[in-house]
Amino acid sequence: MRSVFWLLLLRISLCFSIGIIFPLYVFPWDPAFDTVIDLAIEYPNVPFIVIPAMPSNMSSSVFDPVLNDTISRMQKANIRVLYYVFTDGGLILPPEWTDSIRQAKQQYQVNGVFFDSAPAERNWWNYYAWYADLVHTMNLSLAVANPGEPVWSFHDTPMDIICMHEGYYLPRSEKYRWPKQKIYVIAYNTTFDTEWVQESKDSVGWMYISDSDYTHTTLPTYLEYEISTFSAINNQSSSDANVLKILYEQIFRKEHGV
Repeated sequence: MRSVFWLLLLRISLCFSIGIIFPLYVFPWDPAFDTVIDLAIEYPNVPFIVIPAMPSNMSSSVFDPVLNDTISRMQKANIRVLYYVFTDGGLILPPEWTDSIRQAKQQYQVNGVFFDSAPAERNWWNYYAWYADLVHTMNLSLAVANPGEPVWSFHDTPMDIICMHEGYYLPRSEKYRWPKQKIYVIAYNTTFDTEWVQESKDSVGWMYISDSDYTHTTLPTYLEYEISTFSAINNQSSSDANVLKILYEQIFRKEHGV
């Protein structure tokens, strides 16, 4: 009975929704943001995160009311917005962009930080602990790292989300060490593969699949189909989670005599 109890807990944890994280490196007046906002409203059961183009040196930049309006409209549609930081494989260290992150929070109320080109070699865990601590001590909710390739550790990653793949193809479906809600995959210059999404839905919690190129300045031509696929999977996961929750509660009561 106890083994069934823990298996149910595991299955409930796998029912976490598939979300989409957009690396959308365009100016705030680009109509792509309107498209993303409309889709977020149409598919509220799919979590959205957007990384827009923002000044790399916030301390010397002038407040942009258009950027502020775009971020505000996204957040009203329950889209979380991340400030972009280029780490150059760990060569650019937190003291060099701490002020910019603080300014991005104060001026534009971003929800977190996206650390691009994050280190993937030895001692990467120490860098990520540094990044995550910086973000969380500023009371930002999301620290996301993109090494663009798998990184491994016997410890849990200190990041909230980590990109285990960025490339012009979809990686093979595999089970990652960490909970799916921490795993992100980016694939560009590729077709949308529904079968891969179905095979990966229990191990990858965040996806962005695109037929545009690596610059991420245009949206996928099949974007609505992509999000509607995620939405359908999330609807099924939500239904499964409710059934499992009922079974879990029944077993819990039986084991504890309540």
